[in-house]
Amino acid sequence: MQEEWLQVAAGQSGAISGEQLAAAGVTVGRKRALAAAGVLQKVRRGVYVLVGSDRDWRRTLWLGLLAGGDGAFACRRSAAALWDLDGVAPGFVDIGVPPGRHPRRPGTVRVGTILVGDLVRHEGVPTTSVARTLLDLGSVVDSRVVERSVECALRRRLVDAASLSGTAAAARSPGAGCLRQVLDQRPAGAPPTESDPETRFVQIARTIGLPDPRRQFVVILRGRKYRLDFAWPALRLAVEIDSISVHGPDRLGADLYRQNQIQLDGWLIVRFTRQMVVYDQRGVERDLRAAWELRSLAVWR
Repeated sequence: MQEEWLQVAAGQSGAISGEQLAAAGVTVGRKRALAAAGVLQKVRRGVYVLVGSDRDWRRTLWLGLLAGGDGAFACRRSAAALWDLDGVAPGFVDIGVPPGRHPRRPGTVRVGTILVGDLVRHEGVPTTSVARTLLDLGSVVDSRVVERSVECALRRRLVDAASLSGTAAAARSPGAGCLRQVLDQRPAGAPPTESDPETRFVQIARTIGLPDPRRQFVVILRGRKYRLDFAWPALRLAVEIDSISVHGPDRLGADLYRQNQIQLDGWLIVRFTRQMVVYDQRGVERDLRAAWELRSLAVWR
């Protein structure tokens, strides 16, 4: 049977604190013996790693949590990465401690107010809830990143727009203003975007001064429903964000028939791939602006 301290370390990506070792019955002498045998390595005061464990971001995060002491938790970018929210990749180590605690680790944040439900465990890691993460995220990233994370959380039903708006309205913590800005500019009642590239397309449209398009707009033609990713109905201008998984070779015939029917009804459909939206923003801006001007001229003639 695996020793208790090994089980603890395994659940923490190979990291373990001196307090946890002592609680598992590992004496000072045994700890020295494990270090001498190359099983355990001290990385900082009171924090150890299991030799041979993966030197990845999760282990680094656990080392920061253990160095932070009792009550330390992942927050901000670290919490967003743990929840796998769009816009924030693993790599940052943002550690928070509750009010009244003095941070033991450089860079650790003492959080002013912790409400019931703000702190949870996700995949075994102490962290802020999704709502609290979105609230704090704007203190370290810009509003475009916060918007991407918000749309992701709504899409995955980790939060709902009404409760998130209530949280943002009541909060006075750093980052709350950024979240309020993101939610205020979001069209009332709009469904979440269906992917991160779709969120980024909305941001591109906003960058060139266009109003936010209608999302997942339904057109009914001859009794059939056709759903468009984005639409400005007054101009009969639509945008589709394509991917191979959704619009693969097997779908070509159906896609062309669908597009023909919509365009014969007077719509202009502009199509971008997800790669274009992510890696060629200027090209998307150029084509979208041209399409907007073309449809505007057609409407006002």
